[in-house]
Amino acid sequence: MAEVDITVVEDTENDNGYDWLSGALTAGEIDAESVEDMVDKILEKLGDDDCIRSLTIIGHGSPGNISVGDGQGHEEGGHMATWNQDEWKDQIDRLQGRFCEDAVVTLRGCNTGAEEDGANLLALLADCLDVTVRAPTGTCNALWAGGEWVTATPGSPPEPKPSADAKKKKESKDADKKLNEKVTKTAMFFRAGDRFVALAPADVAAITFTRTGVTDGNVEVVELSEKQTRFVLSGLDVSEAVNILGYGYDILGYLSFRPKSGHNPELLEMAPTPVVAGHGIIVPAGDWCMSYRLSEAAEEVLAKL
Repeated sequence: MAEVDITVVEDTENDNGYDWLSGALTAGEIDAESVEDMVDKILEKLGDDDCIRSLTIIGHGSPGNISVGDGQGHEEGGHMATWNQDEWKDQIDRLQGRFCEDAVVTLRGCNTGAEEDGANLLALLADCLDVTVRAPTGTCNALWAGGEWVTATPGSPPEPKPSADAKKKKESKDADKKLNEKVTKTAMFFRAGDRFVALAPADVAAITFTRTGVTDGNVEVVELSEKQTRFVLSGLDVSEAVNILGYGYDILGYLSFRPKSGHNPELLEMAPTPVVAGHGIIVPAGDWCMSYRLSEAAEEVLAKL
């Protein structure tokens, strides 16, 4: 009987470079397009008497969620989360009894082990597979995982730990009075070919938000109210761009900014701006090297739409 170490990297085009680079740096990995595809390929790799000593699953993540084929989207059968057990548990059950006595399963996705959802997912898998399961509370790139490692063992669920990237909420009783304080200071920059196009928050006439995870071809687009638009813009820090290329984030949805009349008409043709789930970051026109921070309160407004 051989003890086998297996690494799975999700195979998806819905990626910002994290999955691709992780695969490039891993030898002999399994490329999986779905949870079912992953389990099929794991069982094909094992001999009749082999057992799994370690299983590492690399994909985009969020608290209580690891993607296995849907990348930064939310396709059915493409991720394992606390809220969609009906899509993956029957597949994972097929691996029961195939692990070595001291086996460890590692879920290597951003924030996968964080919060109550993260602890619950680890406990579910630990009980299902009768192994130790662990995941990080922080962001991941192709070389390392941030935050703390949360570990579950069969029959022993872990204590929930906060996301290492969670920002403290900044509440203010006079928030409405301050909605316009930031909007006249600086501008976002959208890459347009070999040049940049600037859009100051004060020049935004309206914002629409497209949800991720829609099914059956139905796209859900919500236009923000004037107050919601001002609140989101006031929570947008465009004073400094941040580079998050290659990190394993999930996408909450997509923003489209409509400029006021006479302001940068080129922006009307720009690609929608992804909003990184749980991290308060927007990525203008999908340019991961030129991203901007969004307040947690503003992200919560979008999450509740």
